[in-house]
Amino acid sequence: MCKTKNIHFEDKDLLLLDVFCGGASIMYQHYILGKYDLSPKQAGHLLYQMFPENFKISW
Repeated sequence: MCKTKNIHFEDKDLLLLDVFCGGASIMYQHYILGKYDLSPKQAGHLLYQMFPENFKISW
């Protein structure tokens, strides 16, 4: 998405993005297995709230 929108981040931002997105794979696994009692809309809203402000432009 960032490449499509021509958004460039500094290395410190890319590091944070790697940590956030890497952890997301575990969250998806837990969500699929039913660990969370959240609708997709609720989960999406909560994830957006946790997303770092400087990355929300690419959401």
